[in-house]
Amino acid sequence: MFSKLVFHLISNKVINNFKAQAKTNLAMKNFLCFCFVLFFSIGFLNAQNLVYTVSGELNNEKTALDSIIVENKTNNTRIVFGDLPVQDFYEIELTEWNTTGVNNYHNSSGFIASQNIPGLLILTNISNIETEVGLSIYDISGKKMYVSDKKLLNANNSIKIELGVTGIFMVKLDSPLGIQSFKTIGSVKSKAFNIDIIEKNTSRETLKNAEIATAEDFSFKIGDSIQISVSKKDYLSLPEGLKITESESINFNLYNIEFTDSRDNKVYQTVKIGNQIWLAENLAYLPHVSPSTIESPTDSLIYVNGYEGTDVSVAIQSEHFIKYGALYNWAAAQAVSPEGWHLPSEEEWRQLELYLGMSSEEIPKAGWRGTDEGSKLKSTSGWDGGNGTNETGFSALPGGLCCPFNGAGFGGYWWSSTEATYFAETGRGRGLDKDHTQIVVLGNYKKFGFSVRCLRD
Repeated sequence: MFSKLVFHLISNKVINNFKAQAKTNLAMKNFLCFCFVLFFSIGFLNAQNLVYTVSGELNNEKTALDSIIVENKTNNTRIVFGDLPVQDFYEIELTEWNTTGVNNYHNSSGFIASQNIPGLLILTNISNIETEVGLSIYDISGKKMYVSDKKLLNANNSIKIELGVTGIFMVKLDSPLGIQSFKTIGSVKSKAFNIDIIEKNTSRETLKNAEIATAEDFSFKIGDSIQISVSKKDYLSLPEGLKITESESINFNLYNIEFTDSRDNKVYQTVKIGNQIWLAENLAYLPHVSPSTIESPTDSLIYVNGYEGTDVSVAIQSEHFIKYGALYNWAAAQAVSPEGWHLPSEEEWRQLELYLGMSSEEIPKAGWRGTDEGSKLKSTSGWDGGNGTNETGFSALPGGLCCPFNGAGFGGYWWSSTEATYFAETGRGRGLDKDHTQIVVLGNYKKFGFSVRCLRD
C-alpha cells in the first residue's frame, strides 16, 4: 500500500514539474527511471518480510505465553520478546531491515502514520491512553541509525521524524501496545535529521538518544539457522530449530514443571536442558521389590538400596528410597517409564553431553570423558564432599547400585535403553562419582540395579 502511494505521489510530481518547468526529455526519463527502480525496490523489500506465527498449547488447548526468544545460531545474536499480551497466537515479523516485532491482536494498533512523504514521517498515538514508547531507526542494510530512550506520550500526541538523507528506512516503535514497524523514505529537501514529540498544545520536546545495548542486537540473513523458544511460568517446552527461508507457523507443546505419575500419584520435578526435558529426580516407581540376593539379566527386578525384603509398603518408607528412588535391573528399566516418558538411549545421553560442552572427540571414548560436564549434573549436596554445581538443574544424587548394594552417597549410575557391545548380556549407561567432575560411560551386566532418569517423549 505504501509503495503504491509513494509511486502515485512521485508520478504526480513528475507531471506537475513537466507542466510547470518543461524539463528536458532526458531529465524526465532519468527521473521516471528512478521512480521505477524505487517502486520495485520497495516492492522487493516488502516481499522479504518473514512472519513466524507462534502459539502455545497446554493440554490440547491454546494458551498465552510469557515470552518468546529468537536466537540466530549462525551469528550468535538473539532477541527476547517479553511481557506478551494474552492471546492465542503471536506473529513475529523479521524483515530485511533486521527489525522485529510481535503483532498484538487484542489491542489497537496504537500508532498510525498520519503523514508519510519523502523526508517526513509523522506517527500519531490513536490509543486514547498515555503510553511509553521507544523509537529506533534502521537503514536499508539493517544498520541501527538511531535509538531513543522510552518517552511518555499522551493520547493523540505525535512523533515527527524528519530524515534529510536519501534512502529507504525502517522506523520501529516499541510500546506496551505492541511493536510496530513503518517504512519511510528520506529526502535531502528535509532537515538533516530531527525527531520531535508534537503535543496536543503544539509544544515540542526532543527525544533523547539512548545507549544501544549490543547484547540485545539481533541480525540475520536468509539461510541462517535460528532457534525459537517460548516460556510460560511453571511450564516447559522444547525449542524449535529452523532455517530462515519462508514464513512458518510453529506450535509449542507446554509441559508442567511438575509431573505427576498417574500410577502412584508421585510428583516429580522436571527440567529442560537444551532440546530435552528430563525428570529432575530419580524414578521412584515401585510396583514390586526384591532383595539383593535375587539377580537376573532377563527378569524384571527392582531394588531399594539397603532393603533386603519384599514388602513394598516397608521399602517405600526407607531413607534410601525417599532420597534416591529405586534401582532397576536393565529389563525393568526398559519398561518402567510413565506414559509420555522413556528411558534415554545412548544417543540421547550423548546429546545431553554435547549440550553440556563435551567435545565431539570425547563423546565416543570409553571411561571418564570430558571436563566438568558431570559437575554440571551433580547436586550441590549429598556427594560425600564431591558435590557439583548443578547449573543444569538435573540434580543428580549418588543412589549407588545393586547387586550387592553399594555406593550410596559415593556414586550414581543410570541405565540407557541401548545394549552394550563389550560382551554378552550388558547394557550401556552413565555414571558420576564424588571424585570426578567428568561423566563415565558404563557397560555393565544387565543384572545390576541402577537408577533411572526418564526423558520426555
